[in-house]
Amino acid sequence: MTQETRPEVGFPLDVHVLLRRGRRLLLLRRATTSPYAPGLLCLPSGKVEPGEDVITAAVREVAEETGVVLHPRMLRCDLVLQHRPPRGPLRIGWFFTADGWPGAHNLDATDDVRNTEPHKHDELVWADPDDLPADLVAYTRAGLDAIRAGTCYALHLQHPGDAVHDDGPSTRRLLPIRGIDGGRGDDRGPTDRVSPRLRG
Repeated sequence: MTQETRPEVGFPLDVHVLLRRGRRLLLLRRATTSPYAPGLLCLPSGKVEPGEDVITAAVREVAEETGVVLHPRMLRCDLVLQHRPPRGPLRIGWFFTADGWPGAHNLDATDDVRNTEPHKHDELVWADPDDLPADLVAYTRAGLDAIRAGTCYALHLQHPGDAVHDDGPSTRRLLPIRGIDGGRGDDRGPTDRVSPRLRG
């Protein structure tokens, strides 16, 4: 098959941004009318639009959803995660932490972070990352688990019929991938078993 006749293969790209304030992590509750994961909590996130790079998309999504304006240099890439949802195509998620964003150390600030898309989100929630809420999107939980474990690259391969919400080990099908850094993953082969050290 020549390059001209080979079908183009691609995956939707998502960006997810961790905004921390002290020991708390910002989550958004998706509107109950949302076609995907209604009522569940997720990170500020969204799809990379045509012509965008992942940094530009992350800055845009955070501004659109929370009103927080980030400089691209504030973003640190923590994880690249290939995600297979229970339904729909494989996706690739880029997870970033915003370092030094305005308001990161102002624990009492209330007006610099706001729900700027009330038609998409019902509320903002500041959560303890060591005691995450039960009503998380499984994709979000997998990303946070991987970051907490120090994994830079991972697969999250759900099965048809799995829940979209985090439902314990049955939806945390997380497989770290060892990178060139010599660690941050493990030497296991592909499997859907959950690594015990990543269980919450």
